[in-house]
Amino acid sequence: LDILLATPVGLHASSLVIVVWLGRMTQRWTGVFSIRQTTVLVLLLVLAGRLVRFVELSLLGQVPAQWDYFLPVIASALIWPTILLSLRRWTQR
Repeated sequence: LDILLATPVGLHASSLVIVVWLGRMTQRWTGVFSIRQTTVLVLLLVLAGRLVRFVELSLLGQVPAQWDYFLPVIASALIWPTILLSLRRWTQR
């Protein structure tokens, strides 16, 4: 991904490692969470990844100045309940 986007090697990998680590730490709790709670968890995980990448880009002097940099966080939180309900329905068959 870094080579395709011409970013320094490891930029996307470091944010993904942090998100995966946070996801593994919260994996036990997600089975008892309600849909709203898992939506907030997904929002926080995606936000953590975007914030790590934002800090890394700002350290490199490539700060994204527009508000739409964090738009995937909101989009993920809005789409997650539909995905969760679809997966639950599919696995119960």
